[in-house]
Order: sequence, then structure tokens, then C-alpha cells
Amino acid sequence: MYSFEKIQEEDYENIIQIMTRAFDDDTQIHTGDKAGGPSGYDNGELLKKLMDSFHARKIKYRGKILGIFALKIEKNQGILELFCIDPSYKSKGHGTKIWHEIEKAYPVKVWYLETPDYSVRNRYFYEKKCGFSVIGKKKYGENCCSYMFSKESTSESVNKTDKIEKKETKI
Repeated sequence: MYSFEKIQEEDYENIIQIMTRAFDDDTQIHTGDKAGGPSGYDNGELLKKLMDSFHARKIKYRGKILGIFALKIEKNQGILELFCIDPSYKSKGHGTKIWHEIEKAYPVKVWYLETPDYSVRNRYFYEKKCGFSVIGKKKYGENCCSYMFSKESTSESVNKTDKIEKKETKI
């Protein structure tokens, strides 16, 4: 059973370690570099930004934190800012199941996200496992790009409010 819970201060170190392992794993697989990710991913600055600006939740499975997501809902549109799972849980079906539960917990008409162009595994996951489509490419500086994705909801009960319930969600 998965649960989405508010991140507590005592979770920070564990979540920062998970984020560091996840971003470094992706970087190693796709670029050959030993480490890398968005600014602040490995020192808590990104986590603080996500918690200040987005609806951020830890993902628990069998009592352990296995990841985090951060999203924003505006005018019946969802923006997935971050979806991160500990690499030791990857390729076991958790990501797909969790994404579908996020969609149920936060029903909107359309979802948007972006992921680095070098991350073939992320693109495959979002397109083939979650049903997203590429809608464009965004350039960041000389050598960095990301793919922009969207997905229209298949849910019949799309939420008509812009507010996110702050209660814990158990799935």
C-alpha cells in the first residue's frame, strides 16, 4: 500500500538522500557523469523550494519513504514539478502504480511536466507507461534542453476546484 504524506522536518535528510541517489543514477546512466541534477538537489535547497512553492508529498510504501512528488494545480491543470523514486525501487512497477494513484488523488483535465532531453528512461516512462505526449522542447543555455509533455485526463470525475486537499492520502 502506498501513502502520500506531508513531509516533516525529520524526513528531510532521508528525502535529500533519495533525491541525490535518483538524480545521480539518472545522470550516470544517460551522460556517464558521476553526479548531477538540478541546482540544490543534493543539499536540501531544491527540497525547500519545492515545499515552499508546490504541493510536495513523500511517497511511503510498507512504512518506508521511497520517493517524493511535487505538483501544482491551477485552473483544472496539473503541473508535475518533480516525481522522484529511490533507484532501488525503479523498474519494479512502483512508478507507474504511483503515477496512476496521483492522477486519482488529484483529478484535473490536463497534466504538464518536463524532463531533461538526455533522460531516455524518463521519456519512455512518461510516454509508454503513463500516457503522456511530447508537446515541445525547451532550451536552457547552450547544451541543455528538456522535453515538455502533456496528458489529458481520462478520469470521469475531474475536480472542478483549483484547491488541493491538504489531508494525507492513503492508497
